[in-house]
Amino acid sequence: MFDQAFFPTSTLATNHDWISALDALVQTFFWCDVIFNFFTAQFDNEGDLVTSRLTIASMYIKSWFWIDVISNLPLGGGYR
Repeated sequence: MFDQAFFPTSTLATNHDWISALDALVQTFFWCDVIFNFFTAQFDNEGDLVTSRLTIASMYIKSWFWIDVISNLPLGGGYR
């Protein structure tokens, strides 16, 4: 959505280096979020706090991981 909002299809986007830098910063932030989710404790179905890294990773992959990865993939705009 960030790319769609800040990289219009016109040629005006090619002259804005600050937008490319902001895009790289936002992409880095969201990829770090994906990595951090592998280490963030979660509550299981019984309400117990899970701190085992293997269990946390398994829970994340089964829930939001694929949505996060797909949403972080570049849309291939070719604006850079």
